[in-house]
Amino acid sequence: MWKKINKLKVFFVILILVCNISKADVIYMPGISYNTSETSAIIDSTNTYRRNIDLQVEDGIQYSQNEFFKYLIKEEIDGFNINKKLYEDTNVDSFYANLYDIVSRHSFDDASLVLDYILNYPQTRVFARYNINKDSTYNYSNIPCLTKENLNTYEKDYYESVVKKIIDFLPSSFVDNFKYILLDSDGESGNLASCYALDNNYVDYAISIDINDIEDLYYFKTTLVHEYFHFLSLNSTQAQLKNGKIKNTEKNYETDDRIFNKESYINLFYKLFWINEENRRKAYVGDYQANETDFVTEYAQTSLVEDIAESFYTFVVENEKPIALNYVRDKKIMFFYNFPELVKIREEFREKLF
Repeated sequence: MWKKINKLKVFFVILILVCNISKADVIYMPGISYNTSETSAIIDSTNTYRRNIDLQVEDGIQYSQNEFFKYLIKEEIDGFNINKKLYEDTNVDSFYANLYDIVSRHSFDDASLVLDYILNYPQTRVFARYNINKDSTYNYSNIPCLTKENLNTYEKDYYESVVKKIIDFLPSSFVDNFKYILLDSDGESGNLASCYALDNNYVDYAISIDINDIEDLYYFKTTLVHEYFHFLSLNSTQAQLKNGKIKNTEKNYETDDRIFNKESYINLFYKLFWINEENRRKAYVGDYQANETDFVTEYAQTSLVEDIAESFYTFVVENEKPIALNYVRDKKIMFFYNFPELVKIREEFREKLF
C-alpha cells in the first residue's frame, strides 16, 4: 500500500505542476442554477478538486469525503491525459464536457447529480440514496462516485430509519412524484433539507435531508412541510414551459423557463402580495424587524418562493385562523384556507406533528 500511495503522489505532483487554470465563466449544467457573478467558480472548484485528490492519497485511497476521486485515480495513464487537458482548459463548455466524460464512465445515469455536488457543494458529503416505490417501500441505490457500493449494518439501519420517518410523515401521494430521498450533510446547523425537480419538465422530484441536523424531530418535520410545499407550488401542474409560442398576456408570475398558470398557488400569491413594488422592496431590504408584520419569518423575505413556503408552514403549525387580519402576514396565512385541498393536507400534517 505504501508504494502504491507514493506512486500516486508522484503522479499528482506532476499533474499539478503541468497544469494552469485561468479565470473563466461559471459552469452551466442542465437543470442546475448558478450565480453568474461567480466568475471564479472554475478556479475554486478545481482547487477544491485538487485538495481532495491530495487528501484521498494521504488517506491511503480509503473512502473519505468523496468517492469521485477514487475513480479518477483508477483512470491511470488515460486519466492523466484527460485531467491535464481538464486543468489547462479555460473554456467553460469543454471544461464541463471533459469532467462529465470522466464521471459518466462510472456514473452515467447520475453524472449531472455527481457534478452538482462536486462543483457546487464540495463540502457536502453524500451518504445514501433511497429510491421510493409506488407502494411506499424503498431500496438503497448506490451513486457511483458519491456513495458506498454497500452499506454496513449500522449505516443501513440508521439510514432506513430516517427514510421511514420521511415517508411516514409526508402525504401518501408523495410517492407519485418523488423518485428518491438523498441523505447528505454539510455539517451541523447548515442546510437541513431541499426539494428539487429532477428534470426541466418539473414532473419528477427528489428531496435531500441533512442527517446531522435531524435530532430536533419537530423542526425536522416542519422543514419537511416547507419543502413539500415547494413541490406543490412548483410542479408541472402549476406552470407551462416557455416554448416561444406562449404569451404571458395576463402578466402572470414567470421565471426564465416557465409562465405560471392563472390559478396556480404562486401566481395568486404573487398578485396579492408581491406584484406591488413597495411589497417587493420590503422583501429585499433585509430588515425583518421593520417588516415582521408583512412576513411570517425572516427567511420568508428572501424570495416569493420562500415566502409562500414559509407562509404555508405557518398555516400548518398555527392552531387558529388569524382573526383581525390587520397585518399582511396574517392575510398570507389566510390565503391557504381558500383551497380545500390544502386545508386537507394541513390536517394530515397536524395529525403527525402534535
